[in-house]
Amino acid sequence: MDKRKRTYWISVRLTLDEKEVVERRAKALGMSVSGFCRMKALYAQQAPGEILAREWVAIALQIRKMQSEGSQKQQLQDILEQLKFLIARTIAR
Repeated sequence: MDKRKRTYWISVRLTLDEKEVVERRAKALGMSVSGFCRMKALYAQQAPGEILAREWVAIALQIRKMQSEGSQKQQLQDILEQLKFLIARTIAR
């Protein structure tokens, strides 16, 4: 995941119905409204599930790196197994 400091913002006007839809979709993916809108705008051709899967893969790669550095092996293996399950479930949406 990208941890750069985000200092710029844009404003978007929505109807109440549109706002509720955006909030509901972001929540369903476990994302903030800001993160959801950013991902949809930057990766408009990708479905939300694909975006979420990409985020899961980034996390899994970070954990795998930790594992290779000797971090508590069993805990990391358990987390990797859970991530594999979540990635498969996300892609299947």
